[in-house]
Amino acid sequence: MPFSALFVFSTDALGGVSLPFTWPAALPPATEIYYQIAVQDGAAVQGVALSNALQSIAP
Repeated sequence: MPFSALFVFSTDALGGVSLPFTWPAALPPATEIYYQIAVQDGAAVQGVALSNALQSIAP
């Protein structure tokens, strides 16, 4: 089941963002987490631009 969370942040002039994150120690190795970012964009269709899907894998 998809999990949804809302975080408010700003991008830099090039559209980049740094999201500091501490990986939970309780996750087993090789746990995969997928996420996607939506950004308000007045020039985009419906006023929102989406990132590609991103993946993180626990060490």
